[in-house]
Amino acid sequence: MKETNRLGVIRAALDTAISQPLVGLYLAEYGYTKETIAEGDLLYENYVQASDATRKLSFEVEQAIIAYQKRFKKFEARYREHRKLAMVKFKAQEPVLRALDLVAPCGDNMSERMLSMRRFYYGLKGDQQLTEALKAVKINEGVVKSAIREFGLIENEKSQVQRHRGILQSMNAVKSEQFERLQLWMSDFIQVARIALKDNEQLLEGLGVTVK
Repeated sequence: MKETNRLGVIRAALDTAISQPLVGLYLAEYGYTKETIAEGDLLYENYVQASDATRKLSFEVEQAIIAYQKRFKKFEARYREHRKLAMVKFKAQEPVLRALDLVAPCGDNMSERMLSMRRFYYGLKGDQQLTEALKAVKINEGVVKSAIREFGLIENEKSQVQRHRGILQSMNAVKSEQFERLQLWMSDFIQVARIALKDNEQLLEGLGVTVK
């Protein structure tokens, strides 16, 4: 049974137990008073709140990832162009190529590529002679500073995504715990209800219990 359907069944059972006096009377004889049923109702509400909050944050994280990847892809295209131009300009200067991380191909994963980007632009920022040499291929000091600012935004977005992923993971754990507690309570409740209402199948079915 899907979660939404399962929650609907639980909500209906709790509402029936609370609102139907005769059902409540039979259940109270077996310890399920209004106060006890209110405990189950609270477990239900806690789970729904946890589920809603998790769903909301999950959507926000997905949107943040999309925005981050879009910004990164655009920046990477710019970096690859600058990288090619610098490799041509400094092809005879291996120490410079190494300093700017231009010897090996770009890494396969995003973290490796970001490290190469950092080394490249911060390497240029710290060496005026290199930026002077690259002016001929339209990579001047202003271009480097602009790239570093954009790179900083990308790093910040990555950090935010990672932080929210961690929060989401914790919230999912809380959500799972809340659902387990609700399921356990409902399991006990239904078992007792089957006994309390064994001679009243119609009332039992009103709790969403299938009568065999």
